[in-house]
Amino acid sequence: MTKDVIPDDKRTAIMPLMSNIAFLKVKLDQARVELMGESIFTEYDNGGGQSGVREHPGFSAYNKLFTTFSRGIKQITDMMPSGSTSADALMDYLNETRFGG
Repeated sequence: MTKDVIPDDKRTAIMPLMSNIAFLKVKLDQARVELMGESIFTEYDNGGGQSGVREHPGFSAYNKLFTTFSRGIKQITDMMPSGSTSADALMDYLNETRFGG
């Protein structure tokens, strides 16, 4: 995807990032499946007299993963010429993850 679009010296540097992006994509897809039937909020009781409602920890983790994932995609696309098919493919990959494609 990056061959012939990003110079070799930069491409070598981003290959670990590409690997991490693929890992994050798998984890995001798994998290989405697990969270599908969950509420965004969950009740808690810490046993010390404090109880209430808080954000579901799974959604917080998902948001952190997605933020890291989208930053990685942006780093790579920023190295590509605008309008390149590879940059478009990476943006499609990002949108597929964002919208559950």
